[in-house]
Amino acid sequence: MKYGYPKKGVQLSLGFGIVKLARPLVGPMTERIRVNIHTKSRTGVILAYNVAIIEVHVSRYYF
Repeated sequence: MKYGYPKKGVQLSLGFGIVKLARPLVGPMTERIRVNIHTKSRTGVILAYNVAIIEVHVSRYYF
């Protein structure tokens, strides 16, 4: 399933990324999130393009 996540849902800082959920995930389920990463220079020129695929497994049980 594909969902449109808002741009503010992904935060990058000092080379680390934080993905924030737009809504809670209820298990059992597996969700695959694709994040397109553009590395830009100080002038705004794209230096690199990477794709991160994050797979999240949600249990039916609460911990």
